[in-house]
Amino acid sequence: MELDEMAKTLVETLHLETNPVGIKLLRSEEEIPKDIKMITEPLRYCEMVQAARYRGETTLAKVDMHSCKGGAAGLGLMEFPENISSGNLYFSKLNKVVTKEAGSKIVSSFPAQKAGSTVATLVAPLDKMPVEPESSSSSESPSRRGGWSKRPYTRRVAGWTSTPRASSPFASMPPPPRS
Repeated sequence: MELDEMAKTLVETLHLETNPVGIKLLRSEEEIPKDIKMITEPLRYCEMVQAARYRGETTLAKVDMHSCKGGAAGLGLMEFPENISSGNLYFSKLNKVVTKEAGSKIVSSFPAQKAGSTVATLVAPLDKMPVEPESSSSSESPSRRGGWSKRPYTRRVAGWTSTPRASSPFASMPPPPRS
C-alpha cells in the first residue's frame, strides 16, 4: 500500500481529524533528502510531530535544531545531557521523583536509540512523506461520537502498539536496531 493510501485509510477507518504523521530517523548524511531544507529555528521533537499533524508541515532537523535535548538523545542524535541522565531534572526541576537515583533509573529505562546512531530526523504528514517512514503516529482527542478516546498509536514494522503520547520521541521512534 502506498503512503497516501495508507494515510487515507487511517483517517477514514479511525475517523481522524488530523494528519497521521510519518517519522524517519536518518542514519547517515547520504540518507538526508537533498530536496528538503533543514529547519532554521530550533524546535522540540514533539513540536515537529504536531506541526505535521495539525498544519501539514515537513521538518528536517539535525541535532542543533532539536531544542529538547532529552528528546534528541532519545532519538539517537546525542548522549543524554548530565542533568537528565543523573536524574536531577526529574528530581530537582520537575519534582517528579523523591531521589535523583529514582530519576536516573527512569531515564535509563527509556527505549532510546544508541547515541550518535541518528544524524537527522524527518517528520511529515504520512501522505507527504518523501521516504519510507520507520514509524507513523497519530493522536486524537476524545471523539465527539460516543465519547470514547482514540488512543495514540505507533505503527511499527511488527504492527500497531499503544503508546503513552504519540508526539513523544519515546512513543514514536522505531525499535533500536538489532546488533
